[in-house]
Amino acid sequence: MVKKATKITFIIITIIIIYIILGPFFAEGSIIRNNIKNHIHCGNSTKQKITNNYKKNKKCVFYTYKNPHKNIMIEGAEPETFQHIKQWYGKDNNNIYRYRSTITEANMNKFEVLSVSYAKDDKNVYYRNKKIEGADSDSFKLLRYI
Repeated sequence: MVKKATKITFIIITIIIIYIILGPFFAEGSIIRNNIKNHIHCGNSTKQKITNNYKKNKKCVFYTYKNPHKNIMIEGAEPETFQHIKQWYGKDNNNIYRYRSTITEANMNKFEVLSVSYAKDDKNVYYRNKKIEGADSDSFKLLRYI
């Protein structure tokens, strides 16, 4: 009985150690998890370069983050209509994107990139991909970017 309990304890400890060591490699946002997800969902076809930051193939749009081999799939982006706007911003027929994040409330027809981090449309001002509450789009001007 003691031998069986020891064996089960050893197996449990081994599983925990493997999870601790390998877990980060498969966590949300990790390179390995993104590459597996990209390959399963998007296939392995050649990626067309849109800009230094964006690529696409027939099924998916990718953001290339710092490393040209780290292609992160942009969830929901349409490759047929995706285009680069300016700096780290892009759009398709349905959404505006900064990096791989969707700016959900943006008016696509009135969207204007002000800098790497700031943009606005006819109703809202955005810092990165978040709306700045209370900011007036009509009067908002970027005085100096640090």
